[in-house]
Amino acid sequence: MDINLPEDGQVSSFYAASINDDAPHPAVARLFYEFLFSDEGQNILLEGYVSPVRLDAMIEEGTVNEDALAELPSQDGIEAPQPTLEQRDTNQAIVNEQWDGTVQ
Repeated sequence: MDINLPEDGQVSSFYAASINDDAPHPAVARLFYEFLFSDEGQNILLEGYVSPVRLDAMIEEGTVNEDALAELPSQDGIEAPQPTLEQRDTNQAIVNEQWDGTVQ
């Protein structure tokens, strides 16, 4: 396996969680979101190098995982553009088209 880390650009994106609207147990979605936005769930995201939406409050309350916070890249001088919806759709179409032949 080759891992390629681009050094000539940056892209940022929001994270999303989806809920299946015909799930057999819809209350599970509510419980999932309660967990996702709990300190524990937000710290799991932080450990994955994702800036949690509740980060400021967690820092203020002292509930943030300080080690994971220290691992986040510095935001100084970073201007990472958000892809447009059209760019995201185009990227997703490419992933859908090439996934089976690439990932084995």
